[in-house]
Amino acid sequence: MSRAELFSEHVEFGKLHKNPKAPAFNPKHDLAPGKKPRIGFVSGDFRFHAMLFFALPLIEARDKSAFEVFCYSTTTKTDPYTPDFRAGADHWRDVRALSTEALTQVIVADQIDILIDLSGHAPHNRLPVFAAKPAPLQVAWGDYVDTRGLETIDVLLGDAIHTPAEDDKYFTERVVRFAPDYVAYRPPHYAPSVSARPTSAPMVFGTFSEVTKIGSESIRLWAAVLKAVPESRILLNGYLLADQTRQGNIISAFMDEGISNERVIFKDGGLHAAFLAQYAEVDVILDTAPYSGGLTTCEALLMGVPVITVAGDRFCGRHAAAHLINGGFAEGVLPSRDDLVAKAKELAGNRARLAELRKTLRPKLLASRLCDVEAFAKDFYGALRTEWKALSKKKG
Repeated sequence: MSRAELFSEHVEFGKLHKNPKAPAFNPKHDLAPGKKPRIGFVSGDFRFHAMLFFALPLIEARDKSAFEVFCYSTTTKTDPYTPDFRAGADHWRDVRALSTEALTQVIVADQIDILIDLSGHAPHNRLPVFAAKPAPLQVAWGDYVDTRGLETIDVLLGDAIHTPAEDDKYFTERVVRFAPDYVAYRPPHYAPSVSARPTSAPMVFGTFSEVTKIGSESIRLWAAVLKAVPESRILLNGYLLADQTRQGNIISAFMDEGISNERVIFKDGGLHAAFLAQYAEVDVILDTAPYSGGLTTCEALLMGVPVITVAGDRFCGRHAAAHLINGGFAEGVLPSRDDLVAKAKELAGNRARLAELRKTLRPKLLASRLCDVEAFAKDFYGALRTEWKALSKKKG
């Protein structure tokens, strides 16, 4: 689907959910520019999820004297990580059972100044609540990487790589580019040590992205890489790959591209520490397209494995590009499909270079802007403060 077609679908959603009673917040809501803003995060993913590594650190890193945080959890399947989100907030609201009207009333009663949507059109979202506009300033950020289509959401937080200025026409929100990357990554404390790859082992390319990102475009590109490096293999890793039907479909797709089934290896994930340890079996990660790998790109760098990508034509296709540029491996961002194949061949022919990257990628990542949660939080909350002051001035 083209950007224009997708944008049209988002706009149609906004029209269908337009709330004639908006805005729901109190007309006498305190809009003082210097107040301590009450920020509400609404998410269905306060659990083990990408938001555990991107949103939780951000919530915890705020200046608590300057911002008060409410978490509105629509998470239906809580897990052992949910209490971490609860502990990180000043106020916790389990709202999964509330209707749109009831949740709107709760947010209005909490006198939220800035309401932030983390879920977009993903499962367990509460976009109809945002359509009611229970807070004066409403913001899109987090896991859903596109416009929400609602006129009541004022701002989408992005960056120059994910959301370049020429893409503004595809967002109903006003795009604010507030940092080098729209997220910061905090690695898990249990991440295993980086393991060296035997230089005599066959070259193994890989992807640790969700199987739903593995479509015909990705497989065509990966098959071209495997043809360029004749003795190489590709390892696909993820918990959904335990399914024999999925494996069969992927093997068939590779065979249609002239790649024999013995060159395709499957792993089925496992607990997160074990999943990360399995990067030891891979030399180079090949990014997915058209939906790029976000968290998995960060994890590959953490485990000393280079990622190569071609930036896509939309937000979701630029994750790896942004994270590689800001995480210390900008050479992994290639201008075209042919350039990516050439880069894969170049790396495969230089095992000494791969061994060097194995040693240096993690320290580079940890020292990079991508992992500087404190600096990111300063930019994030600074942008919110700027938007709040602008709103106060406008309304005043």
